[in-house]
Parts: sequence; structure tokens; C-alpha cells
Amino acid sequence: MYYAKQTEAGFQITVLAVLFPDTSFPDTGPDAAWLADSGVYPVEEHLYFDANAYKRVSTDPTLRDGTVYTAELLPLTDEDKAQREADRLSQLGSVAREQRNRLLAGCDWTQLADYAGADKADWTAYRQALRDITNQTGFPETVDWPTVPGTVILTNQP
Repeated sequence: MYYAKQTEAGFQITVLAVLFPDTSFPDTGPDAAWLADSGVYPVEEHLYFDANAYKRVSTDPTLRDGTVYTAELLPLTDEDKAQREADRLSQLGSVAREQRNRLLAGCDWTQLADYAGADKADWTAYRQALRDITNQTGFPETVDWPTVPGTVILTNQP
């Protein structure tokens, strides 16, 4: 845990061992009375909050109610929410494109001039379908992956 000691220049934020190098503390740390007598305050960084409703914004250290805060929580604006959604979709798109690229690379051999398989046209169509996933309705949230040529799809029918 970090602690802050107020100085003329602001706050020195560090661990107790730096603030008090010649003092040993119990595992539970010093009590509130000792901290107050020493002019030392615990530091809170708002580590836990609802990221769907707030954003954490770093600030200059501020003393409030006996605690030094190094950040404040601000409600998400409509712009923040739109940016987060755009970032989410961008990440999904990147993951899908990476998978597509791996699948394409895994069947490059089917397009070599010396590949004479009877299914060459199927492989060509499959590879084009992979390239076209970004044009699918719902991309990148939903991707209808094409079936690899030669794959047998089994169903559980009586």
C-alpha cells in the first residue's frame, strides 16, 4: 500500500519504508492514530469501480477525508461509450482477421501451380469466402466461417 506525506511541493507518495526508513511496522501496518500523528495519509487509487458507468482519470494528489486520492471517477459520456464500442468492435475485427489469415496461410499449398487436386476450385472458393468475411452482415460480432473443403459434417439423426 502507498502512503502520502504532505510537503511544501505537494505530496510525497511512496511506501512506509521510504518515508520512515528507521521504523519497522507490523504486517497489518500502522494504526490510523499513528498515521495521523505522523502526518501521513493512505493513498487510494479507485482500483475497483463499474467500468461500464465510470472512467478513471488520473489527477494531482488530493487530500479528502483523511485519504489522498490520485484519481477521480467520472461518469462515462455518450462519446466515451461510443469510443468503447468502436474499440470493442475493432478488437473483435482484429481477432477475426487474424484467424482468417491463419486459415488462409494454412491452405496456401492448395494454390500452388503444381497442386493438381480435383478439389482445387473448392479450395479457391473457400479462400475467397475467407477473404469475404469482413463483408458479412454482422461482422465482426458474428462471423459465418466457411467449411473447409473435404470436411464431412456429421449430424445426430436417427
